[in-house]
Amino acid sequence: MSTILSEQAREQLQQLIENCRSLSQPESQSEANVRANFIDPLFEALGWPVRDPALYNREQYVRGAGFADIALKVNPDADSPLIFVEAKRFGAIESLDRVQNRRNRSVAQLRLQLPGMSVDRTREEQQAINYAYQNGMRWAILTNFEHFRLFNARRDTLVLSFDSSEELLERFEELWQLAFTEIQQGSLEALRGHRERLDIDEEYLRLINEWRLRLGQDIVSHHENRLLLEDHETGEIDVYRLRDVVQRILDRLVVIRYAEDRLVIKADQLRTILEIRDRMDYGLPLLDQIRHFFQEFNVRHNGALFAEHLCDRMTISEDVLHAIILNLYDARFRAMSADIMGNTYEQYLGQTLTVTQDDVQAVDNLETRKAQGSYYTPEYIVRYIVDQTLGRYLYAT
Repeated sequence: MSTILSEQAREQLQQLIENCRSLSQPESQSEANVRANFIDPLFEALGWPVRDPALYNREQYVRGAGFADIALKVNPDADSPLIFVEAKRFGAIESLDRVQNRRNRSVAQLRLQLPGMSVDRTREEQQAINYAYQNGMRWAILTNFEHFRLFNARRDTLVLSFDSSEELLERFEELWQLAFTEIQQGSLEALRGHRERLDIDEEYLRLINEWRLRLGQDIVSHHENRLLLEDHETGEIDVYRLRDVVQRILDRLVVIRYAEDRLVIKADQLRTILEIRDRMDYGLPLLDQIRHFFQEFNVRHNGALFAEHLCDRMTISEDVLHAIILNLYDARFRAMSADIMGNTYEQYLGQTLTVTQDDVQAVDNLETRKAQGSYYTPEYIVRYIVDQTLGRYLYAT
């Protein structure tokens, strides 16, 4: 760290904080004013050449998303920016604690924390992340000076977060990693692996197990479902039908969320259905709207997973369906590697649903998993097998 440059930056930051405190009505400041009077000067304090559009480009066009507020480069000859910055007005970004507490209350019945993943994603945060991700960038910043967040868009993880302008000064050494000269020297590389990646994401595993059990219990609680699931000879619920129905519903929802996070389809479509339903006293029930979405997804993508199935005839309680879908937005599928998804799925197969005297429970299923041979093959083994077989023909080696 250059002592002279960093000390100058501290002094400039201190002055910006005092300027912000002196505002009589900060909420009346427009986004343009906040950017010109606080965000641009903040980056200037960090050594960014804010008057050079080749390195500090305001209103950078983003393919499929419009215009990002600021695009940062350290090399003017680079084909694409290094960091996208989404600027907001004062009050437009909530603190992490406030957002998380609100979500905890709204999905208290099914809320599970996901360590290492950002469970407080807002539309503003997702917008900043998507700007970067859609253009192959790794880094995105969301800020209005009073809040400042750096995201790894590839992993969809929160890397640095400052929840007040004073905190920018208190944790200045961390902020200084984003200085122009520090980034030129590779400071961002040290931040790439900020999130620890586990072989199995235990919390995500616990989450999908909870979805399976809760959905199975709810389906069996409806008399009309029981008639469809009964074994005609015994009059008992056919547990294999129940498992198939529950898994088909969960698989569909996960595929949609995965497609949203990977930007294969537009983001937030399921959540938008929830929000519209919450605002209306009348209209189609949530289950009918989700079924319609499944049908349209099948028409558009022609996937067997969404073809007509017994699950489409099931009744599901609206509060359960609402909670499961909302909880799905806490899982950031873009942040999970193929190994994490595969290993987690392998462990997921270690349990299954059972029905005893109309009581649905989750039980160990290790023997079934062995019998089925359902073990995930690590990515490096798959790559070796492909390279030594089909790869020889594809690459003519």
